[in-house]
Amino acid sequence: ARLSEKKNWAILLAALCFISCNKEKADVPSGYSWAFVPRDCEYLFLRNAYIDSSSYYSLSEKQREEMLKKGYQLIMVKQAETSETPAQHFCLTLDVTNYTLEMIKDLPDGEYSTSLMSTPDQTMENIMNEEMRHGNRTSKSPMAFTRSESSPMMYVKLIEYRKNELKSLKVMSNVTMFGNMPGSDLTGYFEIFGDKSNTFLFDYRRKYLGRLIIGMSIEEYLATRPIVNPSLYLHLKDVPPEAPLKTDFIVEMELDGGIMLRDTTTITLTR
Repeated sequence: ARLSEKKNWAILLAALCFISCNKEKADVPSGYSWAFVPRDCEYLFLRNAYIDSSSYYSLSEKQREEMLKKGYQLIMVKQAETSETPAQHFCLTLDVTNYTLEMIKDLPDGEYSTSLMSTPDQTMENIMNEEMRHGNRTSKSPMAFTRSESSPMMYVKLIEYRKNELKSLKVMSNVTMFGNMPGSDLTGYFEIFGDKSNTFLFDYRRKYLGRLIIGMSIEEYLATRPIVNPSLYLHLKDVPPEAPLKTDFIVEMELDGGIMLRDTTTITLTR
């Protein structure tokens, strides 16, 4: 098993090298290949983000339909570059990983060093492979994408995944929000808005449940007893009546095996 594991990562690193060396020769990529990146869950990092729908609203309805059928993402989540953002667009990104920036700064392959990869879950990878090959034809999410089987390999999409069950998820603030005292549970004011790395939804038995649904409540998400998603987006559904306000958001996650993860981020929410 370890030999097969090393072989897989050798192929991945060779592919990355090939892509890097041929960047100048490639025009607009017409397709991509993919590789899976399994990691243990040791750290939670919160990042401020926002929903960017400018591409969606700049197109006519017909153009939107055509672009979405081709798999283009017209509504995206982007990392916030400033310390404030309109509350209606605000998202939290929950990155669950097994390294810190300090840990990878001296590694030749950075976060993709084989020492940071955990043992692959073959059941999950087989299912994700099948979904990636055929696309999710039943999905109506603007986050969905497809891949042409005839497309040459132009670049590699790295698909992160985790293997721990998410037991609980709690979002709190250090200031009064929606009339709730500091430290109150605000999880119900957020909704699922996809995942930065992949939108596959597995339950704790490795049963494939489909894709993450944008707008799914966190309560619904947790009810599936999901395998934790690597970079989950949580969208703030409503504008707090207290806005504009500066707040620390605190997120706590409990995973199976007694793993507890927690992080804090600061943001100013505007109207």
